[in-house]
Amino acid sequence: MPPLNPVSYLAQAASVVGWSIVVIILVVAGFATISWLRKWMKEDDIPSGGTGFGLGELRRMHARGELTDEEFERARGKMTASAKAITSNMPDPAGGRRAPGAPPKEGLGLQPPPSSRPNPRGPGGAGMNPQRPGP
Repeated sequence: MPPLNPVSYLAQAASVVGWSIVVIILVVAGFATISWLRKWMKEDDIPSGGTGFGLGELRRMHARGELTDEEFERARGKMTASAKAITSNMPDPAGGRRAPGAPPKEGLGLQPPPSSRPNPRGPGGAGMNPQRPGP
C-alpha cells in the first residue's frame, strides 16, 4: 500500500468542508427566501385604515349620550346594510357543505336532519328487528 500524501488528504478534506459550507448557506438562503415569500403573500393588497368604526363603538356612543335614539338607529341601519351588501358578494366559505347536525338551507329540497325525523321503530327503537332469544 502506497503511503498517503498528506497534502492531497488535506486538499480533499478542505474541499469537502468547503462544499458543505456552500450547501448549508444555500439551505439557509432558501429557507429565508421561502419565509419572506410566505409573509409577502399573506399581506393584504389594500392597506387597511386601522380597526375602523364598528357597531360596538356606535353602541358605546349611544350609551354615553353622544347619539340620540334616532341617530343611533339610522347609523346602525346604514352599518348593517353596508355589511350585508359586502358579505352578499362573498363566496360561501363552506362550499355548500354543512356542519354535522346543522339545519338544511330552505328551498334546496333537503331532508331535515335524522334527529328530527320520527323513528320508524317507535320511541324505544325496537319493533322492526326481532330480538334474538338469549342463551
